[in-house]
Amino acid sequence: IQSSSLAASAINLYGSGNLYSVLGTSYQQINGSNQIASANVIWNGGSPMDYFQSADQSITFGRWQGGAVTVINTSSPYNQLTFNLNQSGSMIGPTSSLWTYIIAPPSGYVQTLSGTSNYSKVGNTTPFDSVGGAGVLNSATLAANFTNQTVSAGLQLTMNTGPYASDVFNVSATMPINPLQSTNPSGFKVGSTPPAVSCSVGPCIGGAFTGDMRGTFAGSNAASAVLGYGIWATPSSGPPADIINGYVAFSAATPPKAFLTPRSSRTVVMPGPPPPRRRGARRRRSRPGSRAGSRAAPR
Repeated sequence: IQSSSLAASAINLYGSGNLYSVLGTSYQQINGSNQIASANVIWNGGSPMDYFQSADQSITFGRWQGGAVTVINTSSPYNQLTFNLNQSGSMIGPTSSLWTYIIAPPSGYVQTLSGTSNYSKVGNTTPFDSVGGAGVLNSATLAANFTNQTVSAGLQLTMNTGPYASDVFNVSATMPINPLQSTNPSGFKVGSTPPAVSCSVGPCIGGAFTGDMRGTFAGSNAASAVLGYGIWATPSSGPPADIINGYVAFSAATPPKAFLTPRSSRTVVMPGPPPPRRRGARRRRSRPGSRAGSRAAPR
């Protein structure tokens, strides 16, 4: 999941509220490959699923199931990536691509907070994997220690279909806020130590798994937060063959205490990671001046 600050004009929505394109965003796949400084991301075809918007409208997310995601590098070298989300080969169904946009607190606001705040889950996407499997998010927690500028998060999910059908995964991590002075000072993500991932029920018991967790606070007073996660079996080499992904939204009953009056809010977009490129991905190199195709269907 790659996040970046964008003007509202860069975010294009259907009347239903579902996102269909993001213009001029930074981009990279969850495994760190295909890093692009400025990209147009366009969802074509598919069906919109799991639309969610928080009560304060600071968090909006969903997922597109099926169709395709096109990523156009608008800088040099100009090229285009296309990720096919439709069922093909040994897949059991179409896979999905996540999207979210967030109204973040004023820059530097989260760094003025102190004490601890507990956040409760208020929404989530269906956990899905790269080959069309899906599951259920059983629980999720998030707690912020603003004095130490850390976030602790944990979740449990059960996969109902796909290679991990009947498997129950537990994921947890403690993450620094604004890691490495990132472009989103309200953000948090795991560092060099990945989240703890374990399988407590099912054939996956005893297997080696790893993953990723990252997110951001939202709203003018940081009373909301969104968390993105990815889980995969530790590969012996190369990219993971299958990734379980999802988003979770949280809200604090009482906003954390601040010592700074908010100045202005920013929009943060976190395009969700497409499945591993090895499934149906095509790379097409284009000449400067060529145009991307129009986008159609909800995801």
